[in-house]
Amino acid sequence: MAEVPRNLDHLYVQGHVETADFHRAGGGPGKPPRQVDRRAHGSGLKNAVEQVFATFDQQAAAVVPSDEELRATGTVIVLEGEGAAHPLKVDSLNSYTGGKTRKPKWLLLSVREAQGEMPETATVWVSDSYRSQFLKLFEDYLNDEKNTKKGRPRNQDLVANISRIREAVLDDLWTSEIQPPKFGRHWWELWLDGSSAHLADWESFVTAHRLQARRSEFRLGDRLVVWVEASWAQLQILPFTSVPVTEIRRPEFIDTVEDLSIDEQTEYVEDLARRTVHAPADAPAVCNLDTGVLRTHTLLEGSLAPDDHHSIFGGSGIDVHPRGHGTSMAGLALFGDVEPLLTGRTRVELRHRLESVRMQPGPGDQRIDPLDYGTATVEAVSHPEAARADRSRTYCLTLSTEPDKPGEPTLWSASVDALAAGTDIVRAGNELQLLSTQDPASARLIVVGTCQPF
Repeated sequence: MAEVPRNLDHLYVQGHVETADFHRAGGGPGKPPRQVDRRAHGSGLKNAVEQVFATFDQQAAAVVPSDEELRATGTVIVLEGEGAAHPLKVDSLNSYTGGKTRKPKWLLLSVREAQGEMPETATVWVSDSYRSQFLKLFEDYLNDEKNTKKGRPRNQDLVANISRIREAVLDDLWTSEIQPPKFGRHWWELWLDGSSAHLADWESFVTAHRLQARRSEFRLGDRLVVWVEASWAQLQILPFTSVPVTEIRRPEFIDTVEDLSIDEQTEYVEDLARRTVHAPADAPAVCNLDTGVLRTHTLLEGSLAPDDHHSIFGGSGIDVHPRGHGTSMAGLALFGDVEPLLTGRTRVELRHRLESVRMQPGPGDQRIDPLDYGTATVEAVSHPEAARADRSRTYCLTLSTEPDKPGEPTLWSASVDALAAGTDIVRAGNELQLLSTQDPASARLIVVGTCQPF
């Protein structure tokens, strides 16, 4: 390929594109078929196909007794290979009628490569109207009069490399790497044959079994991708219906805005910021006692004033946690579950504001003496009350540590109890003192969030 002129002299890559034929592992043009006993092998496979057809008819009659509209118009079977050295001839597993209106005789639904001791498998749908023609593949293989001009059995490349033919189960349509979850209800991604005349039967199946399906669908080439919420047991009937399922996969949904790219997340955040009406300055507040808050966050700045941004260490009250724990807790305290707000379109009117006190030291903070959580909590509560004594507030303490003796009172729990009871705080020099007199009118609501290690 000719090189394209560019102005990036410091970067130069040769050979941008290289064309190569695709070959499956172990296969390739001219690979000889497996050596087998022609009579025994061909007869065994033909008998296996006939047995699969008979078994399928019995099971379909038992499973779909009343849904005549949904009754299968074909049989799903599985061809198993022998090994990587003798791959299945999958290009022989698609066949259509001639003429202007092409109808499928048999279709290759999916191929699963050999893994470890598991052989390669090809899942094939065979039309009920062309069962005899599918069986003829094996009959011609056995018939000497059908030999090729070179004297080889007809269809040898296909038949010889098949080691076993069996009836299909739902697991054969599963093509994701992980095992399907077989308990409880889950969302599933189904790939349908987009050229099938029975596509509408999918909606009939969903309605008949009262399943929940996503309204949207996606067409990719000759496949139509749909999604449904159901249990594995509810899907077991699918191979016996006319629904043209070719594969079942684990869906890859974007469950939350967090699953999007940073640029896309930013768009959602900026949109919510434009729709948010922050509470006035004299509104009640939630005071976060945590690792600090990034006050300039787009969604928080309008609700957290600089004068309400404190630290017990002096200096900045910015979040010092590496993953922004305090900022996250402040967002939760302000908006609650922010996901529906991010994806919504209506105006969000807030009724309270934020305060923050950083209780965790940062890299630039000077620490002379060790600081216990009880003393830190008492001092943290004193900061916003000194700055805005007239404000109604609720405290949210979202820091935790492992107790020395779980279940027993500690200095920290005693401090929280005293603060909640309305005890006044007095600072005497470098000491904080809790007075014994309780004042119900000064009682504090302190919401404590703890983490229980597993």
